[in-house]
Amino acid sequence: IWGGMVRLLIRDRRYVLLREAKNSSGFTNSDWLTALDAVIEKKPDAIVMLVGTNDRQSLVVRDKPRSLFRSKDWEMGYIKRIDDFMDKVTAAGIPLIWIGLPIMRDDKWNDESLYLNDLFKHEADAKGVVFLATWDMTADKDGTFQPYGPDLKGDKRLLRANDGIHFTEPGYEMIADAVLHTLRDKFPAVFASPPAKDERPQTSPMPSSGKTSAGQVTPAGPQPIAPPIPHANS
Repeated sequence: IWGGMVRLLIRDRRYVLLREAKNSSGFTNSDWLTALDAVIEKKPDAIVMLVGTNDRQSLVVRDKPRSLFRSKDWEMGYIKRIDDFMDKVTAAGIPLIWIGLPIMRDDKWNDESLYLNDLFKHEADAKGVVFLATWDMTADKDGTFQPYGPDLKGDKRLLRANDGIHFTEPGYEMIADAVLHTLRDKFPAVFASPPAKDERPQTSPMPSSGKTSAGQVTPAGPQPIAPPIPHANS
């Protein structure tokens, strides 16, 4: 998603994007609270979070797997990690957008993604965090997995990768566009609307540091859709 946002904003100098993602990580096996402290110190205007694909495994406590995926102990421990992350961001006064997992091609992955999305949305709603659902925007009109769909220009494109989990560049840009619209809708005082076409700068690079008037956005968390990890109790 970070790459999609970069491509959409490459000519808009009002934004600075910080990439704080980690490959193949998640809440079950990584200390995201410690990593989050470093992100908050940079004082971003918003944090964008997507996590879960790598969390279909046992919950790791003190470097040892403790509870199996979807067990009661797992759920309680996982919810606490969600809450701790959300609480730390909101306590710092930073807007947080939590992106839900998309529909997957595999039925088992779909069931597990829906389960995780329910946990994310329940905690987000309780804490005033913006939850951005992606399920419908990545499914066809019948609610089933569809690898093809319209891109941001309305042209039919391949949006999903061959593994049925990842996205292609047009697919990531579709999600990134939804993130940007949500930022502008929910936090208009911080995130400005796109400039008129004739106001867009014609040179390409965004500044590498410093905060712009429109906002500094930090996509945090693991890579949006990471490679599958074996099921915890398989």
